[in-house]
Amino acid sequence: MRPIAVLLVLVFLSGCIAPQHSVVRDVDAREWSEPVTLVVDNDDTLSMRRLSFVIRYNADFRSEVVGLKVNVIQPDAASFTETVSVYPQHTSSPSSVSTIETIAYRESSVLLQRGSYLFTITPLHPVCGIEAIGINIENQ
Repeated sequence: MRPIAVLLVLVFLSGCIAPQHSVVRDVDAREWSEPVTLVVDNDDTLSMRRLSFVIRYNADFRSEVVGLKVNVIQPDAASFTETVSVYPQHTSSPSSVSTIETIAYRESSVLLQRGSYLFTITPLHPVCGIEAIGINIENQ
């Protein structure tokens, strides 16, 4: 294969790699009840994205479902709020080691504006055992 052809194939394949951006904040694992604000900077206004919650929890977390209020403020100051339920898989056995799960929140989303998006995530009820909450945004 010619060097230019190899270069073109590599450039094409690098475009298929799904860039992602994660922002995670620690919360009070004894009882998470306070809002957590996450700032996500966006430069890509064209790509379809998958938004997921990132949850780190310990053996004290036993809930099958966690209700969350999610408020999003866009760069132009427009905002919306929604309530979602997440269902952690509890894939590891109880231990002193934390477990991290990524749980899909929105599929095929386009962040239409350049700038900072503010995601504020608040549990609907106090939750024990969650150590950190975050958002992961990746190209689909």
